[in-house]
Amino acid sequence: MPGFKDFSGRKETISSMLRFVQGWRKGKGFLIYGPSGTGKSSLVRTLAYETGRELIECTAADSRAAEMLEKTIGSASKQKSLVGKDKIILVDEVDALAAGEGGAIIAKIIKTSSYPVFLTANKPFLPKLSQIRECCNLLEVRGLSKAEIEKELIGKGIDKGRAGEIAAAAAGDYRAALLGIEGTDGKDLEKTVFELLGAVFYSNPKDAKAALENPAVDGGELIRWIEENLPSVYSGKELEKAFDLLSKADLAKGKRAKIYLSLLSSLKGKKSFFKYPKWIQKPDVENLPHCSARKSAVEKSFIKGKL
Repeated sequence: MPGFKDFSGRKETISSMLRFVQGWRKGKGFLIYGPSGTGKSSLVRTLAYETGRELIECTAADSRAAEMLEKTIGSASKQKSLVGKDKIILVDEVDALAAGEGGAIIAKIIKTSSYPVFLTANKPFLPKLSQIRECCNLLEVRGLSKAEIEKELIGKGIDKGRAGEIAAAAAGDYRAALLGIEGTDGKDLEKTVFELLGAVFYSNPKDAKAALENPAVDGGELIRWIEENLPSVYSGKELEKAFDLLSKADLAKGKRAKIYLSLLSSLKGKKSFFKYPKWIQKPDVENLPHCSARKSAVEKSFIKGKL
């Protein structure tokens, strides 16, 4: 995994994050905010790697995220690591949390956690996040200028004219710029992922488990694809069961995670059109030339560039 050396434009940000972890005191969180594509989540993942800590990660971008967070992250934030390491807790996209008691639940997790809690947001000053802000240090991560993005793309072998067009369309979002030079394999990705979702939701546990042996996307990304589409497929008690299975899969990882996910096919769901997770539903990305409209395929090149 790339280290801090690959974040050549984020020295002050990295220093602030390291100081927070090294001097962390219970009851205090760290909220990183800024535009999409600026490397907020990747910085936290790299911090965990560089400091030798186990990363426990969850997204708040779901209508039932607060309940899931309380059951999963809330529990994991108090338990000792099975591998004997300290932990870093990451709650991604906290501004996507539904209005209501979610802010209070996350604030409680921060205050009671036995480990440092990091959060990311595009819009940190929403009223629903007031309780979270009160118990967090805030750090802004700015987007890159057109000139900075253009320079990076030229360094990757893109001619100056095309680099300028992509940089202008990216509007400060470096990840979107990288998506713009990735190629045109988005339709193939959509086909394979949607077929996988169909097997998970509508086949049977045996066939679903077989389909999960060679998924089109990695485990963490698959969780987010499924999470985005659960409310469209299930409702009522079945939706509650589905989220429970998903949260168990998210914590279990590996073979056990696939067993939990395959059990989704045993629930009663309705036929639905599948949709992309929120982090790749980006209008700016759709307008970029030769865009594949996906995130994970450029993760490595994204965090190797100047963030």
